[in-house]
Amino acid sequence: FAALAGYRPAAAVPLLTTVVARTGPSPLHPDARARGEAVREQIGEVVQHLEVFHLGLFLLGTGRYLEAARVLEHFLTLFPSREVLSAVGVAYHKEALRYASEPEFSHLLVIDASTRAAPPKGAAPHPAFKRWLERAVHYYTLAVDADPSYAPALNNLGAAYLDLGDRDLALGHINRALKEDSRLAS
Repeated sequence: FAALAGYRPAAAVPLLTTVVARTGPSPLHPDARARGEAVREQIGEVVQHLEVFHLGLFLLGTGRYLEAARVLEHFLTLFPSREVLSAVGVAYHKEALRYASEPEFSHLLVIDASTRAAPPKGAAPHPAFKRWLERAVHYYTLAVDADPSYAPALNNLGAAYLDLGDRDLALGHINRALKEDSRLAS
């Protein structure tokens, strides 16, 4: 994400080295040089594969949700971050919504301001609706497990549970999201 924002991610290595040098060695971490080299190596690998992440976001933005999910799942093997986990969840959630009935609620998936999710209503939902939505819940849950205070994934998990008809779980996750980021109130 630093590279996507135009920063040089490798600039974190000297900063890490300086911080460790000033605070001294830690029995819980390898020495500063080894840590710096490990971070430099991982950043280099992620930066070399950013086009995969860009492709996943492009596919997500153009409505090719299953393709986006698969590309982003591949990027997860390189960079298993909460943001990428949540983006994979959004891709499956949006695919599930293709099979949804008329919406009962309007809610927003954080990654895409034009998304309006639709829960099943009346007749039984299309089997793909539940399958893709459960897959989205899986990735949102992994993102929240990676960072329990990550508001976008908490919001999207609440939206997914709302779409699945579990209002209690939805309310719990949405309240947690609001506690972490009150700007999600809208």
